[in-house]
Amino acid sequence: MSRRHAPTTRTMLSRTAAAATVMLLAATALLPVTVMAQAGDSITPRTIQQNWQLLTQRDAKGNLEDVPAGVGAVMQLRSGAAFGEAACSTYDASYEQNADGLFVFVEPDDITWRECDPLSRSFDEQFYENLDQIESIAVADDVLVVNDVIGERLMVFTRAQID
Repeated sequence: MSRRHAPTTRTMLSRTAAAATVMLLAATALLPVTVMAQAGDSITPRTIQQNWQLLTQRDAKGNLEDVPAGVGAVMQLRSGAAFGEAACSTYDASYEQNADGLFVFVEPDDITWRECDPLSRSFDEQFYENLDQIESIAVADDVLVVNDVIGERLMVFTRAQID
């Protein structure tokens, strides 16, 4: 007969952290994939005019992939302007909300490239391709989800502090 010992504090903290991670992933998966930004909805300039850190993006095969370690992108949205920094570039673009409440992003008019490794360059190129396809935006708490014209997820961002 074996004896069961009470879980240690370390074990309890690990279990709590694992449960919190599962809950966060489940909440992100439940975010709407369809348009939330219809006229009169809760998406206001104050809601989206924030700093956003990219978590996942659609790859060239159409699958959502996590941002690789050491690579990333941030986006700042301000009064029709979208700008920020990706793995090996900076960019300036614009966006507008049309009469149907959909968001249209204009391909970045200014991308400044710097030398970088092939993985980072490929990541940036995919980021700009996704940016050009944004049609709608959904915001839930600290998560920004952007979708294409048929409502499929392109990218997921989290609210971020940018210096």
